Amino acid sequence: MFKNNLKLIVRKLRKEKLYSFVNIAGLTVGLTAFLLIALYVRDELSFDKFHADHEELYRVYATDTTRDVKQGSIAPDLAGIILSDIPAVASAVRMIGAGGKSLLTVGDQRIYSDKVIFSEANFFEMLDFKLVEGIAQSVLGQPYQAVITTVLAEKLFGDESPIGRTITLNKERELVVTGICETPPNNSSLRFDMVIRSGVTEMDTQRPGSMMSALTYLKIPKEQDKAQVVKMINELKAKSSYGIFVRNDEFSLLSITDQRLHANFTYAYLTDQSDIRFVYLFSGIGLVILLLAVINYINMVTASSLKRAKEIGLRKVIGAQKSQLVWYQLVESVVVTTIALVMAFALTERLLPVMNELLGKTMELKYFSLEFLLFVPLMGLIIGLLTGLYPSFYISRYKPLVLLKNNMSGTSGKGGLRRILVGFQFLVAGIMILVTLIMHSQMTFLKKQKMGFDEELLVYVPLFEDLKGKSQVFKNEVLGMSGVSSATVTNWMFGQYGQSGVFAGYFDSDVKDRPPYVNVSFVLGDEDVINTLGLKVLESVVGFDMSQLDSTKIVISKLVADGLGWKDESAIGKYVYQYAGHQRKVVAVIDDFHSSSLKDEILPSVILKGESWSGENLMIRFEAEGHQGTLKEIKAKYESLLNRPFEFSYVDDEIEKYYKEEADQVALFNTFSGLAIFISLLGLMAMATYSAEQRKKEVSIRKVLGASMKQLILLLNKENGILVIIAFLIATPITVYVMQDWLSAFKYRINLQPTIFVMALVGFFVLNLLVTLLFSLKVSRANPADTLREE
Repeated sequence: MFKNNLKLIVRKLRKEKLYSFVNIAGLTVGLTAFLLIALYVRDELSFDKFHADHEELYRVYATDTTRDVKQGSIAPDLAGIILSDIPAVASAVRMIGAGGKSLLTVGDQRIYSDKVIFSEANFFEMLDFKLVEGIAQSVLGQPYQAVITTVLAEKLFGDESPIGRTITLNKERELVVTGICETPPNNSSLRFDMVIRSGVTEMDTQRPGSMMSALTYLKIPKEQDKAQVVKMINELKAKSSYGIFVRNDEFSLLSITDQRLHANFTYAYLTDQSDIRFVYLFSGIGLVILLLAVINYINMVTASSLKRAKEIGLRKVIGAQKSQLVWYQLVESVVVTTIALVMAFALTERLLPVMNELLGKTMELKYFSLEFLLFVPLMGLIIGLLTGLYPSFYISRYKPLVLLKNNMSGTSGKGGLRRILVGFQFLVAGIMILVTLIMHSQMTFLKKQKMGFDEELLVYVPLFEDLKGKSQVFKNEVLGMSGVSSATVTNWMFGQYGQSGVFAGYFDSDVKDRPPYVNVSFVLGDEDVINTLGLKVLESVVGFDMSQLDSTKIVISKLVADGLGWKDESAIGKYVYQYAGHQRKVVAVIDDFHSSSLKDEILPSVILKGESWSGENLMIRFEAEGHQGTLKEIKAKYESLLNRPFEFSYVDDEIEKYYKEEADQVALFNTFSGLAIFISLLGLMAMATYSAEQRKKEVSIRKVLGASMKQLILLLNKENGILVIIAFLIATPITVYVMQDWLSAFKYRINLQPTIFVMALVGFFVLNLLVTLLFSLKVSRANPADTLREE
């Protein structure tokens, strides 16, 4: 019986090519999207679970209660205090970044790396990064011993063994290679090229006026009470030598497996982070697209069954049981689903490299894994049964006489379930269209938003410590080159800025009543910093000139003036105070400008004249496009002065990087939205077919009675139009609720305007009409005599 049914099914699929194509295409697209999203979700949920003790590893983070800022790092001396005073903590490991781009030199080989970290002797004992050479317990036994990844080893040493060899860090520190480890897996939040055993200078030296932060992991056995550990850590913070900096911090623990998706750190520090909301969003999209494909198949089979009414009636007359008809339809659904599933896996395999490139992942489709061998047959069987269940009972429930007369009114029923299914497809399509429009509008808004400084044709060149004292010489050389409008030596770079605070009055640790205070971005630069960045001066002392700025004067932004209580009065001539009482006179007020992305609130800023205590950059403003020749001149001069590889970046490119994750996620969402809309349109074709078959006699009678083509087309599409309007009325509040949460991640965002929703409704309504018009015209143009001949 199964063999005969299979032959009939294959024959039917070959004969009804359009029907077969629409069914298989809809399921294939739905299953492909589902598989791609499933791989993405599995990858995101696997982060940091490769550590053997991941259930016992926790990250200590701090929340500044005065600013509601979550920091993924803490004062470095707290780890030792916690270990000595809290017996429940078995071990701890700290790490800090080497800072920016580190120059690694071996002989004539010189490369930059921004993934160099300093850590402690037990780094490879607590964290499971696989060592190719070296023993975890001793590989970082002495200060300035280093473990490098296999990729870095190949770059620096080629085929030679690096063990025992020396690498020079930033032209000053000699490091001895004692181990090689595999490159951290792609599902590791912590990425590195080199781990260096730190000395006292890097980790434990107290720095006056500022706090050095360290990423800190604790190992806490499962049986220990984590809430009690957190309470004890907060009781111990007074012991830190950084007391004034941590006194407003509330410390908490976060499982190492949650640090990527659940951290939401304002400052993540050394680790990558994403958002669990993206996982929920794409999981929902995957399930919805699969459901749409199933609904589409059900509608198509139900619609096509009306064309096969006589065949089904004849089967019943010659003795076919209801169970046999049900079994036939279920087998057909399983066969179609299996074909679609095979094609979906083939498509997924080809699309996976594109998705990996877009998201920076290395997801794989493993055909011979246990989960694959179990998943594929079960998925094909379950989806096949689900898609075939309703159509099989729908087709087999009618009496033979009704079917043989081909009386479509006898099989129509009220069509309530069919309307619900199609209405659900329209609802999903409506939500997808609205979400896509809102995301596109937000990303367009980010690109067009003014940053408060002129980012066009602005290039920055990192200067590093070994150019101290020569930076102005280098700047003057650059200013003499053609096409250079201005240049400045400054510590400022978009997304990389120093923070501190200024007060409206004297403040020190002994003062209990703190005067008005503003947390600010400190911009250190020379006399050309305002001009080169294109900042707007709102007010200043008479004859203001940045060259007159000294250690007693300061330039503040408008937000600083407002925060210190000078909103309704001039700030010129007033004094601001730094910690420990150092005062500076305000000589100019500039308009506010963004030092970080529009996901963050704009920071109040101050400008001081002087050399940076950390890294410096040379900001260069070019006059016009076509300055690549000038950059080559700058490269030659840079390398002759520093003996370093030359690197530069366009500031507008750096700004775009801060929205890359969102842009990639939006691009991915748009792709899957398009697939969902495509499947919905396939479902619309099924509904149009169904409606045309159901009403062709009614249309013929109306045509005989004088109905115009326009009236007939309106009649056939009225129900679709009503369903579209109802779907959008339901989709609008759902979309607003969901997207308000997504938009809340941006401090600067669009307002949801009614025009977006009207445009989406009109657009989908027109698309709906175009899809159904072909079927409507076919029925409307049919000869009534041919249609009514059977009556």
